[in-house]
This record gives sequence, C-alpha cells and structure tokens, in this order.
Amino acid sequence: MQSKKLTEAKFYSARNPAETLFYTLDAANSNKGSATVVSGNWSYAYYLKAYALLDLGRVSEAKVQLQRAVTLSP
Repeated sequence: MQSKKLTEAKFYSARNPAETLFYTLDAANSNKGSATVVSGNWSYAYYLKAYALLDLGRVSEAKVQLQRAVTLSP
C-alpha cells in the first residue's frame, strides 16, 4: 500500500530555478498536497518520444506522450 504522502504528491518538470520555485510555492499555497520537481529533461523526453511517434505515423500514441509532457510542465 502506498503512503498517503506519495499519492498526494504532484510531479513537475522544471527547466530553471524560477519554475522550480513557482511549482513548489503553487503547491504549498493550494493545499493540494506536495510538489516534487524533477529535471526539465523528463518533459523533454516525452516530447521527443511524441515527435518520433508522429514520424512513424502513430498519431494517437504521440498525443498521449505530448499530454504527459504538458502535465509535467504546464
């Protein structure tokens, strides 16, 4: 069973310290749980995967990957 803290954590992918601060403060002010901020490479990896899938003609799968990138780095 997962701990309550882990299930309430929201993950963000930040490209710079300003975004990291914004995501952290936004989570603290909204009282919706904690924010875990990871490297900007995470959302970029989803973007690159979507680009490759589009190149292969797999549009619906690419859309899922782009949505994951946007969710991590809104």
